[in-house]
Amino acid sequence: MVIPHHSKSVGTTMKIPPGFAHAAFWLILLTAPAHSAELANELNNHPSPYLALHGNDPVAWQDWGPDVLERARKENKLVFLSIGYFSCHWCHVMQRESYKNPEIAAVLNRYFIPVKIDRELEPALDGKMMDFVQSLRDSGGWPLNAFVTPDGYPVYATLYERPQRFLALLQRLSDLWQKDKQKMTTLAHTNLPAGKGPGSPQLDFKRVYRLHTRLGEYARSVADEIHGGFGTSNKFPMEPELAELLTIYQRFDHEALLGDAITKALDAMMNKALRDHLNGGFFRYTTDPDWSTPHFEKMLYNNAQLALLYLRAGKLFNRDDYTRVAHETYRFMIDNMRRPDGAFIGAFSAVDKNGKEGGGYLWQKDELKKRLTPEQYRLIELIWGLEDPSQFESGAYLPVPVKNMEEAAKTLGMDPKQAQALYSEAAEKLRQIGKSKQHPADTKKLAGWNGLALASFAEAARRTGNKEYQAVARGIRNYLVEQLWRNGELMRALNKGKPLGQASLQDYGFVAWGLMQWAMLTDDTSDFELARKIANRGYEKFYTASGWRMDDGGLIHYGQTRDAIEDGAMPSPSALLLLAMTRIGNHLDDDKLLEKAAAALNSGWKTLESNPFYFATRLEAAYVNAGSSAR
Repeated sequence: MVIPHHSKSVGTTMKIPPGFAHAAFWLILLTAPAHSAELANELNNHPSPYLALHGNDPVAWQDWGPDVLERARKENKLVFLSIGYFSCHWCHVMQRESYKNPEIAAVLNRYFIPVKIDRELEPALDGKMMDFVQSLRDSGGWPLNAFVTPDGYPVYATLYERPQRFLALLQRLSDLWQKDKQKMTTLAHTNLPAGKGPGSPQLDFKRVYRLHTRLGEYARSVADEIHGGFGTSNKFPMEPELAELLTIYQRFDHEALLGDAITKALDAMMNKALRDHLNGGFFRYTTDPDWSTPHFEKMLYNNAQLALLYLRAGKLFNRDDYTRVAHETYRFMIDNMRRPDGAFIGAFSAVDKNGKEGGGYLWQKDELKKRLTPEQYRLIELIWGLEDPSQFESGAYLPVPVKNMEEAAKTLGMDPKQAQALYSEAAEKLRQIGKSKQHPADTKKLAGWNGLALASFAEAARRTGNKEYQAVARGIRNYLVEQLWRNGELMRALNKGKPLGQASLQDYGFVAWGLMQWAMLTDDTSDFELARKIANRGYEKFYTASGWRMDDGGLIHYGQTRDAIEDGAMPSPSALLLLAMTRIGNHLDDDKLLEKAAAALNSGWKTLESNPFYFATRLEAAYVNAGSSAR
């Protein structure tokens, strides 16, 4: 096993000594003197549902804060940071296999300061550690497990590990730290990535136009012509990229090949297993290239983006089915994720209350036969393809139509309208039964994610005139402004009126964008001015002469500023902030705001040119800003 050492000039490796005998390690563990008071698990009844799940683990999880590093310094121990989130399947698996394991817990408690992190409360910390683990292994995911020196420098990181492999890793790292602390500390200090300078201003309209062309060409080159979407392994919705492709298609003469790539992706996501055809909403991604096996998390940010994406596409391609899916997705969010205070919760878990992945969405044939009339079951059997073998080990079926209503009605000798009514009765019956099977909710109401939801509902209300969407948007806006915007600073979330987590660039960028979209709906100058105030504050906190930083300080020393931040499952927070600043500046005739946005966009030009597909939101910000400059 090696710990890679990454530096700008020389790459070396440090080998961890071979693992010592298991019995010998336990002799050391049992006889080693205690240097401090015994750690206790601090997460029981934590306001974060994810952290509270670990409150009864035998691991003495600590809540993240400066006290953790102070204790690590006093006790001369590495900090073990385990980062995950409520709806993550493999996070639950590792908890069950390793963190409930007394043997592993004893090692963690004795030789490390173990800390559980909810990535949704600490997105900047999660981003730093994701960059670090990807620098070691060229892949990322969760659970993300990092080992950090007492002065806050990461030295090693891994993802999900099987129990015996994880225990061996803990033993080796503990042994290495005890034998050669100085060498590990030096390694950690040299693991820092090189930062990038601001670059030279090159933003102009012609360059941006050419990058739009390149983005479209690249999208077509990586489009899956067979299954739809992009790439050839597991499939993610890639909402920021699709949103910009829709804009390019609309803006530049409806290029046919690009339109085909967009509609194939939208058709696949709508018709296959990424969408919950019975209960509504979309899952986070599928584990295969043909969209047939979902990872069962349902996230607010996916559904907010996809609802608006389908609404826009329905208008652009004259597709009533897209528009219907958009409204069904908005209905899912309103009915399942909205809370009485107007804010939206973050997610539903991938596992049901019994710990079974997707359990609340899967149906056994016997249960369906018991719950439905024979006529209803026969229709469901045809439409859902229950005559075919199940793709799941349990033999259960996920409701995904394989035949349309007309085909099923013809097979049964029924009128299609009669068949539709029969199907609707059966589906409603199953939805009511399914309420008792609903997956646990992550009830955190995060500023940034609610900012995305506000933007989605506000733009949908502006496009459709839907009064309910406007009322929902107003509720989100009021929660953000009245609860989370305090004394000129944003809070990430609240627990009984007190701040929970630290607001990051993501929060400022997404909230500014949401408030800008709200202002576009109301056309009220005071709404634009509030959006400007939050956008300016985000720019002041997170933009420096050398680029963007994800947080305004932090305890972990890893990651330099970036001149541009790429899109991920959510839009780039810096790009969305700059796009909001540009649109606000245009509306309020604020040349200073436009110039600040232009300067930040200029500094990331070379990064944007490297592959505009993965910086789609930034490209849109550059296009709008360049157009403003050309006025």
